Amino acid sequence: ACSGRSARELMREGNDLAGRGRTADALTFLEAALSLEDRVEVWFNAGKTLSDAGLLPQAVRCYDEALARDPAFVSAWKNKGSALGKMGEVQAAVACFERALQLKPDDAGARVGLEFGRSVLDGDAFDAGEDPSHPEATTPGDYARRLRLHLSVLRAAQNGKRPDTADELLESVP
Repeated sequence: ACSGRSARELMREGNDLAGRGRTADALTFLEAALSLEDRVEVWFNAGKTLSDAGLLPQAVRCYDEALARDPAFVSAWKNKGSALGKMGEVQAAVACFERALQLKPDDAGARVGLEFGRSVLDGDAFDAGEDPSHPEATTPGDYARRLRLHLSVLRAAQNGKRPDTADELLESVP
């Protein structure tokens, strides 16, 4: 299925398969694309596919490969930061978001990631009644859930909406 196709075609097919949740097939196409052409975009897309599948250490390695080829690739810095944060490596995540902002100071996603990472390091909590000193407060799953909550609060504020209760806010988080 991969033979006779260009690296760009294989990358597009891999991205399409990843979008349909077919991670293993997507990675086959992305690996085939890399065998033809060592492209920063393919490494980045492989990282995203792996991250979406929850294979975070492998995703970070792909983002590192992308950044080795293009150290100014802001999206790779942001995605690497997100993956590291979900792995519980918040300090490293903050460093990635800081680098993204050095490259693109007005990047809202990098700014949110940086602020959230710093708040986790400072022990701030985003949901009512959570004790940041609790052992589960900094687990990777909790980091991801708290980040979604933080983003929900920001979106609601941008839309001029304020939930009346903490329960309403928590219901809005995917």
